[in-house]
Amino acid sequence: MKQEVDKYIYNFIKGLAIVFILISITLTVYIIYNQPEEISLCSKIQGTPAWADKDGNILSQGYTDFGLNKSTGVVDKLILDEITFIYKTGCGWCDMEIEFFGEDWNKYKDSGLTIDCAEEQ
Repeated sequence: MKQEVDKYIYNFIKGLAIVFILISITLTVYIIYNQPEEISLCSKIQGTPAWADKDGNILSQGYTDFGLNKSTGVVDKLILDEITFIYKTGCGWCDMEIEFFGEDWNKYKDSGLTIDCAEEQ
């Protein structure tokens, strides 16, 4: 009789462990495959050009010369501060901003801190 009770308890605990493992695996798979999609910065803005910080917060929209002139290393500061430039090819204000960056534009693009919304459509 005692052996039957012990066997019953053992099988019950073993069954609970299997159920727990299956639930854990199911939840893990569910969490992995149901991660929310990252929202594009292009969908967060009303127009281009725009500026975002490293956390994806929109800092401002529209053309700005940063109150600086080209000789002050604007692009180096933007890269150092991890400020993302969001633009759209063919946008007049964006083109003016790119002209403002001058020869440093390619350096800014190469930094990975620029997003062309025309490419995301």
